[in-house]
Amino acid sequence: MKLLEEFWYGNIKPTEYDTFACKEYKEIFRLITKNEEKLQATMTEEQKELVYNREKLLALEWLWGAAAMDLGDVYVSKWEELVSAIENVNPGEARTVHVDSWIIEGKYESGGSPITVRGNVTLDLHGRRLSYTGDNTQNLFTVNPGATFTVINTYGEDAPPAWTEGSSKTDSFWQTVLAIKSNGLNVATYISSYYSVTPRLAVSTQVDKTTLDLRAEFQVHEINLSKVGAISGTNVKSAVFVDEGGALNIEDGRITTTSSIDSAISVKGGILNLSGGYIVGNDHTSCNGGGISVTDGVLNMSGGVIANNSVRTRGEFSSNTTDGTNVAIQNGGGIYLDNSKATIGSEAMIVGNLATNGGGIYATNGSHVVIEDGAKIAGNVALGGFRNPSERVKSSGGGIYMAPYSDKNNRNTLDVTGGSITGNIAYPQINTT
Repeated sequence: MKLLEEFWYGNIKPTEYDTFACKEYKEIFRLITKNEEKLQATMTEEQKELVYNREKLLALEWLWGAAAMDLGDVYVSKWEELVSAIENVNPGEARTVHVDSWIIEGKYESGGSPITVRGNVTLDLHGRRLSYTGDNTQNLFTVNPGATFTVINTYGEDAPPAWTEGSSKTDSFWQTVLAIKSNGLNVATYISSYYSVTPRLAVSTQVDKTTLDLRAEFQVHEINLSKVGAISGTNVKSAVFVDEGGALNIEDGRITTTSSIDSAISVKGGILNLSGGYIVGNDHTSCNGGGISVTDGVLNMSGGVIANNSVRTRGEFSSNTTDGTNVAIQNGGGIYLDNSKATIGSEAMIVGNLATNGGGIYATNGSHVVIEDGAKIAGNVALGGFRNPSERVKSSGGGIYMAPYSDKNNRNTLDVTGGSITGNIAYPQINTT
């Protein structure tokens, strides 16, 4: 009783630990309570004592947030092995899964299934790639309520990638954007804080389109991500979906999607901790939040890169041209927040993202954004768009856009205590008639 007495007198402070009563938990609890007396009637005194001690242990684990039962490490080289290794980790259990093949592919049409995280799972990519092709109805990874999914990338003898700086140049804005977005492994952040941007906007009006030629001074930074492992989803809803009460930790690795319906990472009522990694090259046509969307949740970004993500409806950008078939109406190229809190600081970078409003960050419905020392929000673009060839949508918030609110209890707040917000562009409203 020594331990309980120490706790009673306040000498031991329990760790904050939230539990979420999902429907599975409630059903199990109901069955246990209903049948407890029947179960005890069939047990010996020794068995009753064992169960009693186990119940006390579980209560203390809940109270102090004790570590989950470690199931050890597992190495996988096939998709079905990956699914089994992760989905067999139950609530209260933990496991580290190592990717042991250069490419592990899963396809819905070939019987490959998406993956549900139920316990505490750490996935080490080891510089390798997980690739899944779905049917546009499911997420690649789903983090259940109460579960924790951590993504890391062990480099072994290889050094982590580092940024290199190229020479500055004055060039067509759209040509540079296209060149950056077409590069598969290298990510460039453009319009650096080291240079003032003085764009020259040339507008020529025609019957069916308006040509916008924006030229600016660029400082190109590149990083080689060939040694960084990747989670790649094609025809999925999101690469990772975090359900209410779930937690996703990204410490390293790439998250990319192709032809996905929702953001690369979607959080609904959960927590996303981004301390490293790269959310890059996600181009969406029917959602808000190119890289990340958080609804009723929390984003803590102390590191990592969110770059070259975009949200728009249809068509491809042609050189220096935006017309009625190339419309961008979605918001939050890098991050979209809905009734959520985001803290951006330390070494976090949100660069080169594109949307109608809020090229870098879009916040709405009572969201709270905090920008701290070390954060860099640069080179993001609020493009606007066209409802039709003669009506252009005004754009706002190249870097950050805090949406209007209907009442004071639902207003968005922005606190800037440090960091760098520079070189972001919001296109002006242009009348074409």
